[in-house]
Amino acid sequence: MLAFATPKFCTSEQCGPTLDSIKPFVKSHPDVTFINVEPYVLEYTDGQLQPVLDANKQLQAAPTTNEWGLLSEPWIFVVDGDGIVRGSFEGVVGETELERALAEVEGQ
Repeated sequence: MLAFATPKFCTSEQCGPTLDSIKPFVKSHPDVTFINVEPYVLEYTDGQLQPVLDANKQLQAAPTTNEWGLLSEPWIFVVDGDGIVRGSFEGVVGETELERALAEVEGQ
């Protein structure tokens, strides 16, 4: 499971709730790898991560975010062992939907 979400710099205000909705699945699906991807370019400044803003003082999408073609955040992807996306969800996702997508991947 791959989540593009950033609670600290989220523009949609849905990243924190999205990550909170994923956390219970980590314990209940120990065979699944969970990865959180920072969707924006960050750098260490004064001992903490801060966003790198463009000339218009806007957040800049990280290269991985651009590679996935994402124009918003958060996004969750359920990817099988062959790298095929079996489920994709924008924003907060329901437990039932996520459970179905995980079951499809785990059943292979």
